Amino acid sequence: MIDFSEFVRSNGNLSNIEIWKSLRAHNVYIAENVGDYLKNKDKIEMKWYQGFLPPLDFFTDKIGYVFINNVGVRVSAFDVESARPSWFHVHDETGEELMNWHNDPSLIVAPPIRTFNEVQEQEGLKLDDFVSRVIIHYCIDIDLPCIIDVEKQKYKLRSDTKESLLEKVRSYSLIPSLLPQPA
Repeated sequence: MIDFSEFVRSNGNLSNIEIWKSLRAHNVYIAENVGDYLKNKDKIEMKWYQGFLPPLDFFTDKIGYVFINNVGVRVSAFDVESARPSWFHVHDETGEELMNWHNDPSLIVAPPIRTFNEVQEQEGLKLDDFVSRVIIHYCIDIDLPCIIDVEKQKYKLRSDTKESLLEKVRSYSLIPSLLPQPA
């Protein structure tokens, strides 16, 4: 798993102001697959320099965001009150993890960008489906992964090329707004 925020900061293409702003934000990690996430989730941390800043929010200060591409998402449990899916298995051939996906965007802890119902309406997500990308809000102190968004439409089968995750990050625009632009 790559600490994408640190990678972008250390690349040398950001101004001092952009670096300073990025130090205030939670770090973004990119996992090659679910197995990579499971193996490295214990290494997600707040950096020493982030500890000198006042907390962003009492409940959500120690978090990281994790992107995992080309995975399956399968409903595991429904919220009794709303009868909506609330727990999901995120899986691929390398592993599986149970994750929460809140139905309420007004929550303080891990509010979703889009709920399951919104993704279902907008992109046709099924109760057991393969998706292009899952974005996880990972609460470090309580080891709680929460899905905050899913992109279904760009799903493609994994290639057999042995390109490392770092090579993929360098060569593709996984997150175009965060990647340094050529001079």
